[in-house]
Parts: sequence; C-alpha cells; structure tokens
Amino acid sequence: MTIPTVTSSEIPIRLKDGEEAKYFISLDDEHDWIGQFIKDYLPNFIFLRLNFLSFRVHTTIGSMFTTGIEDSLIKIFTERFKKDKEINQ
Repeated sequence: MTIPTVTSSEIPIRLKDGEEAKYFISLDDEHDWIGQFIKDYLPNFIFLRLNFLSFRVHTTIGSMFTTGIEDSLIKIFTERFKKDKEINQ
C-alpha cells in the first residue's frame, strides 16, 4: 500500500527512461520515523551500523546500484540516539 503525497512519488513506481522518482521524509517532531527506525533497524551498535547502512536500487533493465546515506542524515540519527539515551537513563 502506498500513501501518495504532494511531493513524494508512489511506492512502487514504474519509471520510463529519463523519468525519476523523489521521496521526501518529514523531519519534524510530529512524525517520529527516526526514533522508530533506530528502534527497528539500529537497536545496538548504532555508530557502526550507520557507517555500513546502504540502500540497493534495482532497475527494470536489470541493473542495480548501492548508495549510502548522507552525512547530514547520519548526524540526525546520531543526535537522536544520544537524546533518547539521555532521556532513558
């Protein structure tokens, strides 16, 4: 099931040659996807896991590429992890 938004493409989406898909994620305090992502996918060794976190993209022509996450997002995850750790102590 996809939830289309004004700014993000649907998932999954079929693209023709030259087309692109864009996905935007809200980073405000109203949507706690960062906390949930840390809990589900980075429960321990967060600093090590963040350095190896990557996404694989498969194309319809059989190609695949892998990309890491941007440094700014690593910083957001790290700051949130430290904040949650301080609150839970």
